[in-house]
Amino acid sequence: MIYNPVLLTPTKSTIRGSDCTGSDGTTNRTYTITSTPLVSNSVSIIINGTGAHYTADWSISGNIITFLDAIYDTDYIDIDYLISWGFNNGFH
Repeated sequence: MIYNPVLLTPTKSTIRGSDCTGSDGTTNRTYTITSTPLVSNSVSIIINGTGAHYTADWSISGNIITFLDAIYDTDYIDIDYLISWGFNNGFH
């Protein structure tokens, strides 16, 4: 039997609020990350040094993050997430 593992790659985006859609200081601004995360709980978002909570402060659909709280153009946002590459066909 041969097992084909899934290979995980940590990915990071460092952006400013001005990189998001929408207007300065409004809610529901979005940002599109370069790849779709493996799962939503593999995403970590820090805004101005404070952790943001999934479903309370932000949501994700595919590779689009929606910020549920107001985001200002001057905010610093760090987005860390896992993507997979390779394949996993199980045992052969």
